[in-house]
Amino acid sequence: MHFIETDIAGGAESMLLDLCRRQQAAGLRPMIAHFDHPYFARHCSDLKIDTFELPGRARFKKMATLPWFAFKFARRLRQRRVALLHSHLFGPIVGGSVAAFLARIPHVGTLHDIHMIEDAPARIRQLQGALWLGTRLIAVSRQMQGFYRQRLKWRNERIGYIHNGIEPTGEIVAIGKESLGVSLHDPVAIAVGRLVPLKRLQDALQALAIVLKSQPMTLLVVGTGPEQASLQALARQLNIAEQVKFLGERRDVPALLRSADLFIQCSQTEGLSMSVIEALHAALPCIVTAVGGNPELVSHEINGALVEVGDCESLAAWMKILAQDEARRIAMGRHSREIALREFSGRVCADHYLSCYRALLGR
Repeated sequence: MHFIETDIAGGAESMLLDLCRRQQAAGLRPMIAHFDHPYFARHCSDLKIDTFELPGRARFKKMATLPWFAFKFARRLRQRRVALLHSHLFGPIVGGSVAAFLARIPHVGTLHDIHMIEDAPARIRQLQGALWLGTRLIAVSRQMQGFYRQRLKWRNERIGYIHNGIEPTGEIVAIGKESLGVSLHDPVAIAVGRLVPLKRLQDALQALAIVLKSQPMTLLVVGTGPEQASLQALARQLNIAEQVKFLGERRDVPALLRSADLFIQCSQTEGLSMSVIEALHAALPCIVTAVGGNPELVSHEINGALVEVGDCESLAAWMKILAQDEARRIAMGRHSREIALREFSGRVCADHYLSCYRALLGR
């Protein structure tokens, strides 16, 4: 059983669905436990993945009442004859560790980010408690593994890493530029992700304004979030509103990626970005900030470029370089695809988790 608590449809959520598909193909019966999340209710129904909604979210969110939730959850685990619990994100790992301990089953916890600990360092004690109860922690990048090993001060073999991965897509037809309101001759950059402060999409707009002084370009922004209105206002303030297309939440992201010439990500923190992995599979050169697991996805000047957080000048310089050099874009994109298939496929990710499960179950 997989356990996740979330209100969004982001990278951890899409990774979990991909993992369940691979586990079904391997003969497992994955289930997803969540708190009334429409995204999982819809997709699990489409994919025929067993799911159930957990009660007591208010009790789950408070440390004082968490034992009550864990006791009830443990009873559900026993009733469902669950062999292993796999929790995703900080909160479910903490709560799931107690429930799995009470149900006497192995527990795996996948850590998808570090900002929960950076924002409140005292939370590390809760993860130490999960380890004490027998949880095997998995980070999604080598960088994150090092961060948690240093902070947790625990035996290293209990804190591993497994890279995220997605299923390689077949032949996907790109969406025509004209249907997106883009000139056929303009290079297209694309940014995919939630429009929240951590993603720093304002840096992409500032960089585009610099590029447009000497080079035509259009930026596609895919995603929604609380920052959308302020980002649209900034685009108008910079006089680049015509060159920025806010496309909202889309279900055809692979096709949109294939309509673009390069991918941009300006985040101030990342675990291992599913958006970047999708861009690699789409054979795009990627310009990303050198944070979290991004340097494990993008090798500077090989399949893209690494820039510092907030360095709009460097971001703009690389956007301009790739806009003007089609041969370099194609060569970098080819490297991106090779890296994605070799290291960041759904099969590789699922195989590593299956090996972890077998070790914990003694099979």
